[in-house]
Amino acid sequence: MKKVFWLSCCILFLSPLTTLAEESTSAAIAQSSDSSVQMTSESVSEPTNQTNTSSDEATTNSTGETTEATEATETIDAAAVIATIQSDTGEETNSQTFSTQEQPSDMRQSLQTGIADGRITALTQAELDQLSDEQLAQANQLALRYSSDAMGFDLGFFGKIVRALWIDQTLSWSAIEAQLAFDPSSYATFSAMIPDMDQLQDYLNTLYPATGIFLTVNQTVSEEWLTSILTNLDAVEAQSSDETLFPGRIAWIIHAINESLYLPTVATETTSDSQQAAETAETVVSSEGTTASTAEATAQDNSSLPKTNETKSPLLLIAGVVLILLVLLIFWRRKKK
Repeated sequence: MKKVFWLSCCILFLSPLTTLAEESTSAAIAQSSDSSVQMTSESVSEPTNQTNTSSDEATTNSTGETTEATEATETIDAAAVIATIQSDTGEETNSQTFSTQEQPSDMRQSLQTGIADGRITALTQAELDQLSDEQLAQANQLALRYSSDAMGFDLGFFGKIVRALWIDQTLSWSAIEAQLAFDPSSYATFSAMIPDMDQLQDYLNTLYPATGIFLTVNQTVSEEWLTSILTNLDAVEAQSSDETLFPGRIAWIIHAINESLYLPTVATETTSDSQQAAETAETVVSSEGTTASTAEATAQDNSSLPKTNETKSPLLLIAGVVLILLVLLIFWRRKKK
């Protein structure tokens, strides 16, 4: 009987401790949830600050690049273009060798004289003898177009054109002849060629290839860049006091390409930076929305949990029932005896 009594007392004594332990565990869980929400909010705030800083840096960099590009823009003058042409041709004269009315027989005679007196080194007499009058006339047609696009040259350079077309064949007359229908000198301004951008690019690639002999284009030019060149050269031409532009328009265009002038990179880089900043901002806003939803859900879960000192444990009820049963059992056994 005493054992039963002491057992009941132990159960009643341990029940409050168990309840206190459960309350402590619930409080720790609630505190851990609050800490998680706070840490999540801080982690979102930190990328937001970093994004704002990155956007400011991108704006600063774009402004700096714009200033730098503006300062790097050069004003082309005729002297620089002429110097480029002379460095390619190796000639210092701008005289035109033959005219459109020149007869092939007269050109042949002039070439023979030039070979004999040493003015022409690109051809030999034997090579000249192999060429037809038609080939000489076609070479002169190309030479006249080069003169119109840039400036004239002497007899020695005409011999180089003849050799490139018919001896070395680094230039293709069949391809060039098709492009001669496009005449850059017939346009009133540089920008007037913008609608015919494709024809202009084909013209440059065919008559002035990297393997050519006269004003070679040494890098690929995009339509955007070529548009920028034509627009800027319009301003240069407007500032010129000369009635006619010299050298020709193609010489100015090729000089701008080879010197990497008027590159349209500033607007592209600025747009790229702005797009990157906008995408980052959208990502941060999305993260903030997700975090807010998570925090709200966590708060709702916490509100459904019992607060501290309000946890209801069934152990007390069970212990009470057991104790009552034990008392009844004791009375029943005593009455039976």
